[in-house]
Amino acid sequence: AADPKTAVRGGNAFLGIGQYPQAIAAFDKAIAANGPDADQARVWKGIAALRAGNAGLAKQSFAGVTDKGGMKDIADLWALYASTRGAIAAPAPAKAA
Repeated sequence: AADPKTAVRGGNAFLGIGQYPQAIAAFDKAIAANGPDADQARVWKGIAALRAGNAGLAKQSFAGVTDKGGMKDIADLWALYASTRGAIAAPAPAKAA
């Protein structure tokens, strides 16, 4: 996705269906563009990393959020959660019927 907004939307779609590595990759593209959605992408990337069981990556992503986008307080709350609760165990894949 060349457009950072499209990358964020794609990342959210992957996050919603439990494809965390793909979500993280999409959010990385939005972050690399350093556009107005970069901090939002960092928060979502952190959430995806937590869901994937990677608390270290999540904390790193939350720590990268700046004050300029209005997402810093949200990132700080998620960072607190990540440091107190730790990583959420990734759910087992659904079995085909």
